[in-house]
Amino acid sequence: MKKKVKSVLPYFMVIGFMVTLGLVAPEMASASQIPLIKGGSGGDVTDITQLLQDWITQIRIIGVVVIVIALIIAGIIIGISLGNATKRALGIAAMIAAVIGIVLVMKAPDLANYFINQSQT
Repeated sequence: MKKKVKSVLPYFMVIGFMVTLGLVAPEMASASQIPLIKGGSGGDVTDITQLLQDWITQIRIIGVVVIVIALIIAGIIIGISLGNATKRALGIAAMIAAVIGIVLVMKAPDLANYFINQSQT
């Protein structure tokens, strides 16, 4: 019985995710939430630039939350490794990945500004 539950559990998780996505996504995709940019072609570029800056800020906030969770999980893995080299290596790899993520999140505005400035010229 336990073996059957373990083999079916991933399918239930995927179905649960899809149901959640189906219930939440239509509300988030409604046209009333999409910001309108004035001018159309030949319009003001500052509206688009500000919109991109807002998106980058929101993505950075999500990135910081994910990185903090990754650091906590990596610390827990290292803490419970109890001398097991494989688990310790996994924890250290997760910690290195989180540090790389921190650098990317910190540099995201600079990278975005570079591409925005290149598209304006």
